Amino acid sequence: MSQSIDYECIRVPVTALAFCDQYLFAAEGPFLQLFHHSSTRLIASQKVFSKQAIHGILVCSQSASSIVLLVHGGCYVRLVRLCFLLLDNSREGSISQGQYAVFHLSPALRCPDWILDICLAPSSVSASSTLVEQRIVAAITAHNALLRLKLEYEASSKSTALITSSALEIHLDELTASSRCILYAAHLLWASANHILIAAGTAFGEILVWSWSESHESSSSAQLHHVFTGHEGSVFGVQISENLVLGDATKVKRLLASCSDDRSIRIWDVSELPTINILDSPYERETGFGANLPITGESDRLCLAIGWAHSSRVWTAQFLKPGSIDGHNTGAVQLMSTGEDATSRTWDLVPSESFDSVADTSTLPFFLKELRSAAFHTGKNVWSLAPEYSKENLCQIATGAADSKIVMYFPSTTKVYTSNESFDDTQAMEDIVGSIQSSQKTDIFRSYSFIAPGLVLLTTNEGRVITRQLAHSSPVDCTSVIQDRRGRGVEANGSSTVGAPELLVREQNTTVLSSHQIPALKGYSITANLSSHRISFFAGTTGDVYAISESSSPYHIYSAGGKVGGLFPYNARGDDGSLYLLVTSIGAPTANLLLLSPSKSHDINAESTIPGPKGKGYFSNQLPAAERSSGSILSVVYRSPLSIPEHPSFVATSMTLAQAQGTGTEEYMFVGSRSGSVACYALPAGLRNTGRDVYLPAPLIDVLPNVHGKDTVTSMIWYTSTNSEEPTSSGYLISVGRDGSCAAHQVDLQSAKAKLVHKAHLPFGPNIEGAYIRDKNLMVYGFRGTQFVLLDESNEEEVMTVECGGAHRNWAFDPSPSGPGGTLVWTQAAKMRVCRRVEASHKVLRSGGHGREIKAVAVSPLVPNNDRPLQLIATGAEDTDIKIFEYTSHGLTSTAPSSLRCLRTLRKHMTGIQHLMWSEDGKYLFSSGGREEFFVWRIRMLPIIGVGAVCEATCESESDVPDLRIMSFSVHKQSVENIQKQGEQYVISMAYSDSTIRIYSYTPSSASPWSLLHTGVYLASCLTQSIFLSPQVLLTSGTDGHVVFWDLTADPLIHAARTKIHQNTTKTLAYQHISLDITLLVTGGDDGALGFTLIHSPAKPSPRSVATLIVPRAHAAAVTACALLPTDPTKFRVTADSDQALARELQLITSGTDQRVILWTICIDCTQPGVEGLQVKKVGKTDTAVADVGDLAILDAEGGRGVGVLVCGVGMQVFRISALDG
Repeated sequence: MSQSIDYECIRVPVTALAFCDQYLFAAEGPFLQLFHHSSTRLIASQKVFSKQAIHGILVCSQSASSIVLLVHGGCYVRLVRLCFLLLDNSREGSISQGQYAVFHLSPALRCPDWILDICLAPSSVSASSTLVEQRIVAAITAHNALLRLKLEYEASSKSTALITSSALEIHLDELTASSRCILYAAHLLWASANHILIAAGTAFGEILVWSWSESHESSSSAQLHHVFTGHEGSVFGVQISENLVLGDATKVKRLLASCSDDRSIRIWDVSELPTINILDSPYERETGFGANLPITGESDRLCLAIGWAHSSRVWTAQFLKPGSIDGHNTGAVQLMSTGEDATSRTWDLVPSESFDSVADTSTLPFFLKELRSAAFHTGKNVWSLAPEYSKENLCQIATGAADSKIVMYFPSTTKVYTSNESFDDTQAMEDIVGSIQSSQKTDIFRSYSFIAPGLVLLTTNEGRVITRQLAHSSPVDCTSVIQDRRGRGVEANGSSTVGAPELLVREQNTTVLSSHQIPALKGYSITANLSSHRISFFAGTTGDVYAISESSSPYHIYSAGGKVGGLFPYNARGDDGSLYLLVTSIGAPTANLLLLSPSKSHDINAESTIPGPKGKGYFSNQLPAAERSSGSILSVVYRSPLSIPEHPSFVATSMTLAQAQGTGTEEYMFVGSRSGSVACYALPAGLRNTGRDVYLPAPLIDVLPNVHGKDTVTSMIWYTSTNSEEPTSSGYLISVGRDGSCAAHQVDLQSAKAKLVHKAHLPFGPNIEGAYIRDKNLMVYGFRGTQFVLLDESNEEEVMTVECGGAHRNWAFDPSPSGPGGTLVWTQAAKMRVCRRVEASHKVLRSGGHGREIKAVAVSPLVPNNDRPLQLIATGAEDTDIKIFEYTSHGLTSTAPSSLRCLRTLRKHMTGIQHLMWSEDGKYLFSSGGREEFFVWRIRMLPIIGVGAVCEATCESESDVPDLRIMSFSVHKQSVENIQKQGEQYVISMAYSDSTIRIYSYTPSSASPWSLLHTGVYLASCLTQSIFLSPQVLLTSGTDGHVVFWDLTADPLIHAARTKIHQNTTKTLAYQHISLDITLLVTGGDDGALGFTLIHSPAKPSPRSVATLIVPRAHAAAVTACALLPTDPTKFRVTADSDQALARELQLITSGTDQRVILWTICIDCTQPGVEGLQVKKVGKTDTAVADVGDLAILDAEGGRGVGVLVCGVGMQVFRISALDG
């Protein structure tokens, strides 16, 4: 029986992207992935190179049935033909539109040097046979050599059914020789069929512009035209543009964009191509900072602009087609850039005279203005970028990064327009609208609310109440309205609007504004809305509360008797239109909960006065009679006073209601406060059946302290539990606050007990302002610096980002009823601005993971879930995050792709993660990092939230060394016999980078959970591994290559014995108990060797015997990860009654920095002395696309398909080890 190691799933940095109609090709390591970008489906995957990562994808030709690509990576190029075949109707697992993809590959061609860029010639030459197509491709290498590749392949007109082994050939010609310069970037542009322009960026900050041409007599020549200096670091990206128009039509220029290690982007004028006579050809000169400069002053004269915005190195600078960014001048010059800061930025090249002063670039004729910064990736490095142009010449961008995520978005600016004109926007992914300006400084916009989708209520400082209907007929609504001193609508030219006494503004039947004057709102007003009832409430200093709906004018509903501090509406049970309204007054010891029910009125708008204190009537500008509507108004059914908790800073800031079944109390109310606590009130049963105007108190049951620390609880959601194993009176209280976190408490309403089951810090904040549920996903919104952010928390994906100036302003947000976005209205610079986006700001083709290298991985046992148990994969990386994934395997033969999906990101570590470990029951996840960080996370599955995680405990630092790392730890669970500390207890050994060992006991149920049991010090080496061989024996290893045995029964803790295994650092370790007194220890070292050690009597501090078998050069580099596969019971062979006579066969999987994955078989005959009965055999190997492998883990076998192996490092890759007949 032989075994194979098969690739199943991959998540590594995306190094190349290319569009081809409705398809997007993406490169991940040596794999070519094919996406249908409209549906975001992965259609096919093909391994192009055996080891080499793909660096570039060039579409050579396409037809309805096939696509031909030229793919390059390193020194290799390969032709790839992709054919689409119709599926038979009986076939299962069909791919999009009834097709599946078949790949045909040419032999890989090795070129003389590393290829930096390839470019297809503008025309093709037909071969003598019409069945063969020929294309010419130019390639530039890392030593500035120009190559010509002749491609030959079967014509696309050939029947797809006949294409089974297409003839794909590549022929190589060297057009110029290599030079001694080292290039980090290069770009090719065919100026004509016989003329190629080359821009080359060197490692020493120079840019060489040269050309190659071929005459009709087949003679060729190369000329150097420019040598640009100015970058203060290596040049990582260059691109030559097509001919562009700058300013007026008479200025036609060819530009060069470059980006560098110095974080700058520079634009150069390469319209003229003079010949430099100092050197005959570009490949004869050397590069170096200041070496062989042929011209002085040329760089200053031809540098047109410099742009600064990236916070670190810039990898790519690429021109876009003129006019491809919607909303901009069709003749404007724009470009895109990507960088190490994981952002992609859009730039506009504008004349410098447009700006009064531009620092450091005031002498340059142009200025690079940043239009947009898109931060859709995490960690570092956006490696790839590809534009796609629609029939209307609109550009859409795809980016891929080190986090293996692929996104698509429109590069148009996200800044909201503020001019008085209307703007048309045909983008489907984001809609931008304009602003309305307040006329006088004495009258400013005070508060906002949404009566209904698109219907905005706003109040002013002078007591005006204005409603505005946003246009729904077009995707964009941009208007600007100014109020005069009398509150009338004034157009931009200052003339009064027609019908101003009745309608403030009417614009083309799309925007309707009505105005009402209420003096009680002068100087202070607050608003609140309930979108389900299409109604808003507002109040002022007098305590009078008003309501307004889409079918009514404002009307008075309640008098609080003092300045209203907050209004909090909520749906009531039933379908009669009733609702609750919590009214709080500033400084009052009580709040009032109102139950409002509708009552019919024949003409709600007939009343022209609004009741107020002392019988006064307030004038209201009404809608015309033709637009009046009949409907219902709300009146108070009962009022329930609530006692405010006796806390000086308990000010109500949010409210939600909970319903319980089978208890004496039907409804409960939770009130969040400014102090971070939540109060719970009981609403007695039967209130809905009482008469009108009833006064019934609601008692305070309990107060949950520090739900969000000492910060404001801004929003709460109640979710009733549907788990049959939980009490019917239980549910989950989900809340967000201005501490930047989202929390969930499991609450038993009957027993009034609450338990924190989830608290996670969000990727933006700390001003988190609201939350709601959409399509079973938790949506959260708030502010990050000067931006408003809407986040899909369930998928950890930003949906909407608006540059609004920050949280300290009046604003309101209304979720979209038809998409994941919404409408934001806010005040900025004395203007009301509105931004509506129905769709998300970007599309995710494939979700990603860590943006830095993964150092640790741990796989949980099966965790209970509602529909099916889950196996959770925890990974920790240098980006300081812990991510929890779910792996879905569809097998090797299924057409459906396997996937790794991130369920939760844990953010608390301030340093890179060193080690992760699950408890035996999967309830706890332990993590360690630098600065002595050690956290205990309680994990469980929750509705809506998904993976619920709480950092339950932190082990405090014991030393004064600031950079001390906990390199490894081991956790042993034991029962607690002490009556004072009942429950579970964990013994945890921690190995530190200063050669210290500390052993703690951790008791979750104890008030003081941590107790230091032992402290020991090894020699002077850094400890790297720590495991419990038994409750009495601890084993460690370190940088000196020894394994050390520690006696846990001794006081003080001392190492009882040590054995030399590796020449230097022990990088990884695994062990398996063979019998009661024999343990197999497997170690991997920095020396590339594997050590197999048999330990006899491991339960004793000083083992009876230790014998080691060394397999040298097991890997070509350091062995950094190993794991023993689950034991197959059929591998036991009992030859005698004694355990010593037991023979056993194990399997080991290893990996290292040589990017190899190797499967080993270990046969152990315990009857033989020492290692004579130990046999190790390599039975399988493969390459992995994961660089810098840091760890690996074993996944549970599924459906008899074999064992899964997850390899982690710079990315992740899953292999399936399956048995084959042989």
